[in-house]
Amino acid sequence: MAAFDTSPAQRTGLLAQAFSFFSRMNTARQEYVDYETTLRQLERLSDRELSDIGLGRADIRDVARATARQI
Repeated sequence: MAAFDTSPAQRTGLLAQAFSFFSRMNTARQEYVDYETTLRQLERLSDRELSDIGLGRADIRDVARATARQI
């Protein structure tokens, strides 16, 4: 019985490194955009609204950071 490798060919060399670099940069940029968007939205809420969803002002940055990393 023969086994075949059906996974995509491994990229090698300079092109692969460039692709990897730009892929990581794009992911980091998207995380930053998501972080900033979430941060702005939560900061606009009143203390009462934050309390209703179980957050305090001190939690905003942690929640925004965790949300951004869920890509």
